[in-house]
Amino acid sequence: MNDTEQRLCKALGCERTLGDHSAKGYCSMHYKRLTRHGDPHIVYPSRPRHGMPNKPGERVCARCEVSKPVADYTPRRGKQEGQPLAYCRPCQNLISKETYVKHREKKLATKREYKRSDAGREVQRRAHLNARAKYPEKEAARVRLRSAVNRGDIQRQPCQECGNPKVDAHHYLGYEGEHWKDVLWLCRFHHFKAHGRLTESYIKQVEGALNAR
Repeated sequence: MNDTEQRLCKALGCERTLGDHSAKGYCSMHYKRLTRHGDPHIVYPSRPRHGMPNKPGERVCARCEVSKPVADYTPRRGKQEGQPLAYCRPCQNLISKETYVKHREKKLATKREYKRSDAGREVQRRAHLNARAKYPEKEAARVRLRSAVNRGDIQRQPCQECGNPKVDAHHYLGYEGEHWKDVLWLCRFHHFKAHGRLTESYIKQVEGALNAR
């Protein structure tokens, strides 16, 4: 047996020659199959390459592997600005939700720590000043209500919809001077719902979870 034959990959049917540092007698491709799957001869059916359109103006999503119009993808930023992402918008939303649920406590802890830092306090101070300048009546009503609650003149109540003790004051009649204390005590979810800031699908999801309790 000559030197060339001795340096061939020992996988069946493979004629690749080995380099100076052979990996258990396999070429790089078969060695990767061995380490990942335990079998150097395993072959999986090829998957469609994401990003390769089946039709002009379409792209295959890397998650659901469905060919969709490029308009269904969020455009990239930076050096590849304008190019679509690898995932369609529904899959990208699912990935974002899964990532948030997985790292929720860490994200909240980081957010709380930043708010207590000097930089975070400065950001909150500037936001407060901007809100006072942009919405003076709203800010005045909030200040008067907050002072009344701190003095004990007005008692904070649980959410009138679900009973949650963590509530916001919803000024259902507006923020004019005479209506500063006309409020409904609502949790953050029902407060946002009253202002129309939630989608119908999210409302159904949360209300279903509340009814299941």
